[in-house]
Amino acid sequence: MSFVFHSFPYEKDFKGLRSWRGYRKYCKHKVAVSLGVCMCSSVQQNLSNALSGKPETVNSRSNVTSPKSDKAVWYFAYGSNLSPKVFGPRSSNIWRRFQYLEATKARLPGFRLVFNVRGIPLLEPCFANIREDPDGIVTGVLYKLSYSDWKRLTRSEGVDITGVYKERSVRVLKEDSGETLMAFTLVAEDSRFTFAEEVMPSSRYLRLVLDGMQHWKLNSVHRFLGLKQEKDIASHSVSSRPAFAVVNTLAGFLPADLVSFSSVAHWETGALRFLKVPSQPLEESCVENSQTFISEYSSSAKSQVKPVLLYLPGIDGTGLGILPQLDALRKHFDVHCLVWPSSKLYNWQQLVDKTLVLIEDIISKERSQGWSLEDSSKVWLVAESMGCCLALLLAEKRPELFEHITLVNPATSYSRSFFSSILSKLDTLPPLVYQVAPVAISPLLLDFGRRLSQPDKLLHAARSLPKLSEILPPETLGHRIRLIEKFSANVKEWRRLKTKVLIIASVNDLLIPSYAESERLLDIFPKSVRYISHYGGHGLLLERDIGLSQLILRSHEILSSSESSNTKYQNIYPGEKTLPVANVSHLGSTEESHDEDFKFPSLEDIHRAKQQLLLYNKIFSPVFIGTNRVPEQRGRPILFVGNHTLYGITDVPFFIEHFLSKRNILIRALAHPIFWNWQSRDRSSRLSRSLWDDSSRFLEVMERFGSVPATPRNLYRLLEKKQSVLLFPGGAREAFKRKDEAYSLHWPREAEFVRMAIRHDAWIVPFSCVGPEDNFQIILDGEELIQLPLVGRLMESLFSLSDMPKGDVVREWKGPLNKQDLVNFIQPLSIPRSPHRIYFYFSSPIDSRLYTSAMKNRSQVEEMYGNIRDQVENGIRYLLDKRKEDPFEVWWKRIVFESVTGVAAPTKWQWSLRDGYLDRL
Repeated sequence: MSFVFHSFPYEKDFKGLRSWRGYRKYCKHKVAVSLGVCMCSSVQQNLSNALSGKPETVNSRSNVTSPKSDKAVWYFAYGSNLSPKVFGPRSSNIWRRFQYLEATKARLPGFRLVFNVRGIPLLEPCFANIREDPDGIVTGVLYKLSYSDWKRLTRSEGVDITGVYKERSVRVLKEDSGETLMAFTLVAEDSRFTFAEEVMPSSRYLRLVLDGMQHWKLNSVHRFLGLKQEKDIASHSVSSRPAFAVVNTLAGFLPADLVSFSSVAHWETGALRFLKVPSQPLEESCVENSQTFISEYSSSAKSQVKPVLLYLPGIDGTGLGILPQLDALRKHFDVHCLVWPSSKLYNWQQLVDKTLVLIEDIISKERSQGWSLEDSSKVWLVAESMGCCLALLLAEKRPELFEHITLVNPATSYSRSFFSSILSKLDTLPPLVYQVAPVAISPLLLDFGRRLSQPDKLLHAARSLPKLSEILPPETLGHRIRLIEKFSANVKEWRRLKTKVLIIASVNDLLIPSYAESERLLDIFPKSVRYISHYGGHGLLLERDIGLSQLILRSHEILSSSESSNTKYQNIYPGEKTLPVANVSHLGSTEESHDEDFKFPSLEDIHRAKQQLLLYNKIFSPVFIGTNRVPEQRGRPILFVGNHTLYGITDVPFFIEHFLSKRNILIRALAHPIFWNWQSRDRSSRLSRSLWDDSSRFLEVMERFGSVPATPRNLYRLLEKKQSVLLFPGGAREAFKRKDEAYSLHWPREAEFVRMAIRHDAWIVPFSCVGPEDNFQIILDGEELIQLPLVGRLMESLFSLSDMPKGDVVREWKGPLNKQDLVNFIQPLSIPRSPHRIYFYFSSPIDSRLYTSAMKNRSQVEEMYGNIRDQVENGIRYLLDKRKEDPFEVWWKRIVFESVTGVAAPTKWQWSLRDGYLDRL
């Protein structure tokens, strides 16, 4: 029943409201005004019907024997009217402050308690009500009131005025004597004033209901009240449970046992503790994911052992944030949720020590149940937001305890949040403002863009948000925010961490820069994989369809396979991203280079090269897919073979820079000899001045980073020295394409590079590149330019004067160039277009050692050559198709996102290792 604030009686005549007369004599027409709502009128007609003694069937709408006798009325109360703070001589409401004549516990059969009466949005979402239910029963109190007190009560409830509650005659049973008698009660039936489904009331209202039930020693099985046994009634914590207030938003989507677990177990008071989630029936737990690692545990008939998974909550500390994921998680794990009561203001050291004690206790209990040491020696962690800070501190102190750590939107990036200064002052807000503050910051917590398309989810979220202010009192919120601010990242220790780490980041997290932080953490942890969610806000686990259990299982499979040297996933690389001069030579050759005057780039050269590429990285935002397939060198050369894009100047620099930064490998690019012959250079003068005096000297920069003329001799020598080599078989013909030849291959007929790779036991890695050719619109191609009267003759003369070598790696390995070949070296005339993103795709590597017998078999070499070409063409088609799904393919969206976040925009590929994205998972 609704809680109405103090009302003030006014006297009314036909001219309108008169002045306030105080709480004096009642007039014939009187009105009570409360918060601008008129609550006047009488129930004279209803009482007259009761006095008339007209017959009525039990608990029906027909007339019954009057519940009024000797100027007294029997009233059956439920909801907040059970509380002595609301109803009775100690009531804070003057309209309900009276001495009842008699009171006894009673039951109302044929009805059930519901919370569906519309209240004040945000502050008091709903109030109590009863509905007809043949199998239901409502426990309450039967009050005997004087006629005047009954009239005051109906006014305070707005009977016949607001139209919310209506009086109704019902038959009730006294618990002490079993006597049946008629009584009045109040029921809200108008759909204008009720919700179709039950709504979680405020914690203030729930506390009043629970206070009344405790006062009268009543019991109820209503899910919002969570009272199942008599011992729960006497529990002191019953009256203080704001954490449970969020369960209603999820109750319609959770199994009944999880709703019961959440409603009973999540008290605000108590000690720091782990709560064990009810296990799923055995026959259901082993149905799914038999193909994953979990089958190692579940397929064994000995005990169906499941690994222990511990959930570390965010700043709320309740463990309720993972509720939508629990049903799927418990199929594969023995789940425990950490509850950090708001009354416990621990520092980091205390929190870590107490949590470790709890974890060791859980492990010891698992062992005591007869499980093997191997099964129970390590646990799995899932941490969210602030819980990620705790998880990393635990891993620093006791890394041997943890098999796998999942970090969801880690709060390690809090210091870089745009809203950190605002959030740190929330605890200083006035109480009323603090109560509605969660609504104000809700766009930072939830993905409202997605929920606008799902009104039911938006409604549930809006109802639960005000509860955050009750879950986190101001002093608790302030303390925990200060803890996050004091958190210090121990990057040195993180780099040595051997535990598998899954980083889950939401692109739409506006509260903290979770996606940008995931980029940083992915580079730090040596065994890590990242999953990017394109929906969901900071509270990502509240999105039921995120599928946390599947993400954990998949990430474990990826990271476990990466530990094997024979697997396709190779992501265990040196931790340092810079390339020390002294450490470069071991990456490629035991000697310095194939040419005597080549020296590896210095740290200054590398730094300047990266600085020059910064702008182009922001414009083109290159994406590398399938780099996990690229094998480690381990004393063997690697030959990268792919398609050359238009002009050939936007693919090579990104390619070399990526492997230099991510794998510490310097890839030697082969460029057509004509580019060296076109440069009239004085080597001595060039070496005497800084390489970076003129940033336009692209070829000189490439030469400084190991690029050499594309000749058979140079390729042979590089492979012989175990170098990593970048080869474009299409050469200048592909770089200077004709109109309507975008992404077409123009490879020579001969396959000499295949024989060279076989001879030196090289890995051959086919790759494809898409994007650069969409950045230009060709106006005149080489064939059209050479046909122009003056321009064509001038170009022919330039070629005849150039010192062009007779051997051309572009067209054939051997043979002179003719006039038609010269057309291939004429750059097309084009105009720029809007910048498209650049994509690199790496196909499965080919081990040339498997083709040693094909060295002298021309047909087998050609078959291998055709296989390489097919993989490159398939990769191009794959990229052209999949880039349509990239949410940041449009240039302005990509540039805006990267300008705000400072990191490369995400792609449609959601899984990534430190050196690139994984495809087709």
